[in-house]
Amino acid sequence: MGTLKAGFAKLEITPKVPAYLAGYAVRNKPSESVHDPLFLHTMVMDDGELRMAILANDLCLISNDLINELRKMIANAGFAAEHIFVATTHTHSGPVTGGDNVDMEWLEGLKHKMVASVLLAEKRLQPVRIGIGKGRCNVGMNRRERQPDGTIRLGKNPDGPVDTELGVIRFDDMDGNPLALVLNYGCHGTTLGGHNYQISGDYMGEGIRLVEKQAKGQPDSMFLTGASGNVDPRHRVGESFEHVSELAEELAADALSVNSQLTTQDVDATIQIFSKTINVPRKTEEVEKGADENIAIPVSLVRLNDLLLITFPGELFAEIGMELKRRSPSANTFIVGYCNGSVGYLPTQQAYEEGGYEVNATHCSPEAEIVFVDGVSEMMRQIQ
Repeated sequence: MGTLKAGFAKLEITPKVPAYLAGYAVRNKPSESVHDPLFLHTMVMDDGELRMAILANDLCLISNDLINELRKMIANAGFAAEHIFVATTHTHSGPVTGGDNVDMEWLEGLKHKMVASVLLAEKRLQPVRIGIGKGRCNVGMNRRERQPDGTIRLGKNPDGPVDTELGVIRFDDMDGNPLALVLNYGCHGTTLGGHNYQISGDYMGEGIRLVEKQAKGQPDSMFLTGASGNVDPRHRVGESFEHVSELAEELAADALSVNSQLTTQDVDATIQIFSKTINVPRKTEEVEKGADENIAIPVSLVRLNDLLLITFPGELFAEIGMELKRRSPSANTFIVGYCNGSVGYLPTQQAYEEGGYEVNATHCSPEAEIVFVDGVSEMMRQIQ
């Protein structure tokens, strides 16, 4: 066991206007302006034997192929590919990262900025103290609204399941000066709707900027989106940046409240990373059309003392995230969604009985939830 070191970096990744935006199929033209800049937040940790990087991008999604390319590029800079975690905040007002409408010049720049951010964070490695806290945040609301005819549509379901837990991890230097805050919360970046053509990090981007500005020491901060497959902001798919600011201020206030109660301590720790591909069954109708019977879902567990991060490459339903937390051996367990790829939605088995957007959009079968949860549970038993 060695003394934990950490380093942090922040680079702007805002594309030039016009750039096509990701998240809504209804959009039929590129962006018109930049409302607020987009950033890449990077953290590197080192325990003396293992060095890892987490990159949080103010973007909607990054494809599996692009993730693999990015991990190889960063690995060429001296990191093991399996110790690199590339995540997105899932803002629906950021640029597309693939397809015919992608800005290739911007995309190439993004790749190099990711490598540069890791190298910069690595250069800033220093011994750290860590504090971990949890609070509550009510920015998110279950979005599976039942209609009078019994069907489910995207809307507002205030009585539906939602994980209100807000995780906060603080890194201080050895003198107690704040270096960084990492926030974890499960909610879509969809305050702004498909008729918004301004580039924005949504409530997460503004919330992080408020935290950086208002927290003692103005530490670097990053947002890791949790299990948010069926959770939208309570102000959803509108056009009001006032709603974005309202939710951002609430997120920041809740995070700062948790931070104010945190105390950090020296960490003599070993970073453990356990990765596995869990094969979940695919929808029968897709298999009948020639698709593979299973969908490969790469999952990683990152453990540091009583902190456990569970990565998922897509949109995990809140109930599944909460069940994994319940089964976890670690006191502080956080889900990191939209990380290292994009396999789409993983709904609960109950959701298939109800129907709705996520069930129609997923490639997974109703049995996928059980296979996935059991698979991650087995991983957690092995990492104890």
